[in-house]
Amino acid sequence: MGAPKTGNVRNVVLVGQGGVGKTSLAEAMLHLSGKTARLGGHDGTKPTLDYDPEEVKRAFSISTTIAPIDWKGTRINVLDAPCYPDFIGDAFAAMSVCETALFVVDAEAGPQPTTVKLWYAAEDLRLARAVFVNRLSRPEASFASTMDLLQERFGTRLGAVTLGWGEGEDFDGIIDLVRMKRATATAPKPLSRRFPRSIVPRPRKPMTICASWWPRLTMS
Repeated sequence: MGAPKTGNVRNVVLVGQGGVGKTSLAEAMLHLSGKTARLGGHDGTKPTLDYDPEEVKRAFSISTTIAPIDWKGTRINVLDAPCYPDFIGDAFAAMSVCETALFVVDAEAGPQPTTVKLWYAAEDLRLARAVFVNRLSRPEASFASTMDLLQERFGTRLGAVTLGWGEGEDFDGIIDLVRMKRATATAPKPLSRRFPRSIVPRPRKPMTICASWWPRLTMS
């Protein structure tokens, strides 16, 4: 495949609190797009991006790495930036050369101090911003609480475009609110076991409640 046209190239930087799974997300992007034959860094496999011996030893990123992904005719350069305090300078440098910042947020901890700091830095750079809520399968994970915290800190214009299908041990995939499709790895469980009544009423079609639960995403 030849070099893509400039108009078909996007640069996205992954940022957020250190240790929330940014590199694991980038590894999954590489694998799902067909760039790697295995999912690096999972279940003892050798990571593709954190290849430096010091990174392997410490189990976190210390420098920015690039994951070039070809997806539906577009080249997406995903920059996986280190966000631990000693190496956060790389994150600021990576944001300065990208059009979009994708913030990875832990579903248990919510947006932490480094995430907030980087969010406002991205705002100063006038970057497009999106959030990836990670680790919804953890015991104390709460998508609703995380969204409340995100909107409290960053404004109510931030709206969901995907919705987790269950939480904690009941997590079983996502619902795409834009395309109105569900992606899951296992057979669905009864809706009443997956969403507390206090959060979502019991409808006939799960897609209906997902479309109306969160406010529409607005663009500036």
